[in-house]
Amino acid sequence: MFQTDSLHFLQSFASAPLTFLMRLFSWAGHREFIVLVFVILLFGVNFRRGLLLMALVFWTALLTDYAKDYVAYPRPFHVDNQLALLDNRMPAAESARIFKGGDAPTFWSALPEEVVQHFRQSKEMIAYGFPSGHTSMAVALWGGLMLLFWHRWLAPVYALMLFFVPFSRLYLGVHFLGDLLGGYLLGGALLGLAYGLVFRPARLHRFEQTGQFAFRDWPYFYAFWGLGLAVLPFIFQWEDAALPGTLFGLHLAVLWFALWGMPALAATWGPRVLCMGLAVLLFVGITRGTGPLFGNHGWEKFIESALLNVVFLAGTMLLASLLGLLRASGVPEKVGTRPLNSEGKNL
Repeated sequence: MFQTDSLHFLQSFASAPLTFLMRLFSWAGHREFIVLVFVILLFGVNFRRGLLLMALVFWTALLTDYAKDYVAYPRPFHVDNQLALLDNRMPAAESARIFKGGDAPTFWSALPEEVVQHFRQSKEMIAYGFPSGHTSMAVALWGGLMLLFWHRWLAPVYALMLFFVPFSRLYLGVHFLGDLLGGYLLGGALLGLAYGLVFRPARLHRFEQTGQFAFRDWPYFYAFWGLGLAVLPFIFQWEDAALPGTLFGLHLAVLWFALWGMPALAATWGPRVLCMGLAVLLFVGITRGTGPLFGNHGWEKFIESALLNVVFLAGTMLLASLLGLLRASGVPEKVGTRPLNSEGKNL
């Protein structure tokens, strides 16, 4: 599972069009694409369900990063300098590509210990590979879309992305097969946990009907802003606190909605399109506006990322409400979601 032979085989079919296609699938796991998806879901389809999915995806990203640093396994192109690095977004200093044939000797064996220890002890900063973040995020995002935004015409798209986003990472030479399996397991476990706590039809129905996070209802309390506070202890030992800050900002926004009421999108598409445009303007504006104000220290990146998410979510909805683009708080949203009956079961 940590051999490069299969990756060399895949790259033997390499061509400019195929590489472009694989890079396109890989882009679906990067920040720009995910932000675009959530702009559409939150402000164009169903804000409440989009918020649930956003929490799942961000938690998956954070826990995947923790797992990467804990396992500290190098990537295929680190251990085999004969393998082409086809991902144009992956930094790779030539000084980190000193091994030739440093992959696992057999399919079931681990990477050689001396190779792993070299990268763990090296001062050269590298992005570790196990588990695959693109894979765990694909499971959270596209699997969550299957559960929350099911449509029979979209099901093939969800399945396609669940396979090809991880597969593209093999072709590009940035992940082993074992990395993908680890990502599928982690993403699947978190998706299953989210289903058990929040996504089950009865609980989802109650949330959509009331639009409120009831504090006596422990799944919502812990899953959305109680656990958000648990991010704080990690920032003191986290070199890049941008992701914890993003997640913390999400929970601050959710706390705002819990106290003041969950907004609901308008029934027609005109106001929804305006909401999406407003969200994009705020996101771009705050991203560019806060850049010069904050440095690269952990706590500064944490505050900057938290501020970005609060403005993106709460700020957009506050301005949309002032502009009359929303329905009254507590009104259930129905456009773009699978209908539920009075018992919370899918029709």
